[in-house]
Amino acid sequence: MARSRSRSDWLTPPVSNPTVHTFRLPLSRSYLVVGTHPVLIDAGTPADTDRLIRRITAVGVKVQDLAAIILTHAHSDHAGSARAISEASGAPIVAGAGDIHMLRNGRHDDTPATSLFAKLFSRLAVNPAYPPCESVVPITSAQDLNPYGLDALAVPVPGHSPGSIAVVTRQGIAFAGDMVLGGWLGGALFPNVPGRQYFHADESANLESLDRLLALDVRTMYLGHGGPVSADDVRDWRARSRKRQGK
Repeated sequence: MARSRSRSDWLTPPVSNPTVHTFRLPLSRSYLVVGTHPVLIDAGTPADTDRLIRRITAVGVKVQDLAAIILTHAHSDHAGSARAISEASGAPIVAGAGDIHMLRNGRHDDTPATSLFAKLFSRLAVNPAYPPCESVVPITSAQDLNPYGLDALAVPVPGHSPGSIAVVTRQGIAFAGDMVLGGWLGGALFPNVPGRQYFHADESANLESLDRLLALDVRTMYLGHGGPVSADDVRDWRARSRKRQGK
């Protein structure tokens, strides 16, 4: 089991920057992050398995060399191909403890819409079912990912889902899943403009998690839909949101 690290431990000058490969999938985004070893962050839908393997191979990485498949949350557009790629690579699946019931059931929970537009958009929502994942490494607190070859922390950020996690590197890069939406229409328009996600299990908890994440000297956020976005732009968006809410 990976050990916890203090913030002072890991926010020190890095030896080298990891390489980030962005895979734009039909319904979400996945990231191959290459440090000492390659790690896949999020795994698309069940229909994305072959596409992901081709893209991993195309950037010069063998799928068998994956050290881990890290899921920011267990919705089917992010966890759908996790089992297949784990079986193809032998890499463990790592996810927040609060989402493991969804992974084992092979179906994500219903998630409330955050606005009227989101309710209309929900008619286009993805199929919640995907191949179940029985063996999952649970993240219950901030965990060092160096054992998987990535100089980063996995940080619990509950809200979008009960077990959402973010991956934060020494360089201030955060892979934040669906905490924030980049742009409109799932990131199809203005992908670098931060905004409110369409769905959250607990929106208040998500915003509290977002504030804690931003306090970790984050500079850039890679998202599950749209992005990347500047963390300063996210901070400005949060400030405007608070002002509208009178907080």
